[in-house]
Amino acid sequence: MRASKPWPLAYLLALAPALASAQVSPAPYPAGTPVVVNAGPGDQKEPHVSGDTVAYSSELNGVGEIRVFDLSTHVDAAIPNGGAFDFLSDVSGDSVVFTRIGADRSAILRYDVAAGGAPVELAPAAGTNRRAASVGGRTVAWEDYGAWGSQGVAPELVVYDLDSGVTQALTSDALSDTAPAVSPDGRTVVWTKCEGAQGPCNVWEAQAGASGFVAHALTSDSHGSANPDTNGTVVVYDSARPGADGTVDQDIFLQDVGDSAERRLVLPGQDLNPSVSGHFIAFQRRFPDAAVPNSDIALYDLDTSTLYRLTDTPEDEQLTDIWISPDGKRVNVVWSVRENGDDNVRALTFQATANECTPPAPQTAAQVCAAPGKHPLLAELQLQRERRTPWDATARYSATGTGVLCVDNGFGGARALGGLVAMNDRVLVMLETCSPDQKTVALEQQLASDGFVYAAIAGDYGSAFRVRLYGELPACIPSPAAPLPAQGQRISFVDAGSVVVIVVDTGHGCSSTGQGTALAGLGLLALAALRRRRAPAQG
Repeated sequence: MRASKPWPLAYLLALAPALASAQVSPAPYPAGTPVVVNAGPGDQKEPHVSGDTVAYSSELNGVGEIRVFDLSTHVDAAIPNGGAFDFLSDVSGDSVVFTRIGADRSAILRYDVAAGGAPVELAPAAGTNRRAASVGGRTVAWEDYGAWGSQGVAPELVVYDLDSGVTQALTSDALSDTAPAVSPDGRTVVWTKCEGAQGPCNVWEAQAGASGFVAHALTSDSHGSANPDTNGTVVVYDSARPGADGTVDQDIFLQDVGDSAERRLVLPGQDLNPSVSGHFIAFQRRFPDAAVPNSDIALYDLDTSTLYRLTDTPEDEQLTDIWISPDGKRVNVVWSVRENGDDNVRALTFQATANECTPPAPQTAAQVCAAPGKHPLLAELQLQRERRTPWDATARYSATGTGVLCVDNGFGGARALGGLVAMNDRVLVMLETCSPDQKTVALEQQLASDGFVYAAIAGDYGSAFRVRLYGELPACIPSPAAPLPAQGQRISFVDAGSVVVIVVDTGHGCSSTGQGTALAGLGLLALAALRRRRAPAQG
């Protein structure tokens, strides 16, 4: 989980060209139970949630402490601080970690919610200058500013194993490494790396391996990305980039852990500080239609591509965090809001049925070709027999599963009297053997994870055909997460690169056995050439 803090966002600069924004009207406030975590005197802010435990910073009359609130019992208690100043907490399970400033050091401490008692300093040493801890599972990450009293030092990122007591430096450079977030299983750490106080900044990721964490950049450009969080499967962050019209807009971005394919949730207005748990992303959003410009909390469901509006007030809600139960049926969201001159912490709890699915109706290959519906189009080839135009084409893919191959003879021209379609090492369709009234050949075919679709055309000039490859539907389609309104605004993350998912089938079309002409021979030679290009080099 992310150790969030109200840092200035001036370093977020324009990034590479993006796609146009769409006008979006999200679903209204969902049914659920609003909870006032703390609206008492002083400032209560920077809340984090894990299960029913909310940890947050509280400051009154110059005294800073970390408080723990139970969403099920509504019991609120302070962690003993012994007169020190405590702030910037995070929570995972029974572990609450936070920063404590004493007379001679700034240290990271852990408090056991179940056991109680006094908090324990992690990796204790004299004169430390550590801040902004994040915890996930048995892994803690924090910012290390060097020796106590150091000025102008660029912080490094350090991880600590609660079981072994071993620390590992994730960074060692002159850049500023801040705002760590740890996945719930403790195996992924993400953070922001900036060139100086004003940026530009980029998002980095470290994954646990056999000999420790291995770090690499998720974004790397001269613009800016920041405020990352991860659930161990995806990484979310915000970035200000120009849209299709050149106007810079700050949106939420997403990448799979260990991947480099970047996706953007294109919405008008400013979106920032995302937090992710399971298939939900909560974030701070300035809705363009607000009567009074301010920040509210939005919720995005990755399973149903639905945007919801959690708050709709004239106040500024910000610094949100979210937790979803392992069975996907219970959701807790917390945030900070400025009210009557003080920061307060509020929450919303609701039930969801994200794991309940409606199995899709079975379809034949012919039905999918005729009406693909929500089957994803994985590959498409169009060939036309013309002078000085290519007589063959190839499309690559990578995935497993079961899909549908559709060959539409006569699409874009006259019916082709010669041609073939192959997938991987097998010729599946020979068009010269198909009957004149067979306009579409529909097949199921098992594919390889590193495969290709190949097509070649022969015969009369002006003839043409099309090849389509569709993926399978998921095993079940998640129902809208009740009681969130089913009429929510549907909007999808946009792939910033070419991301291909693939599926597979089994079968042959028309004839691929003994009647291959010279074209079949050429096709087999082409297949052999493709196999050679795909084969790894032998050393």
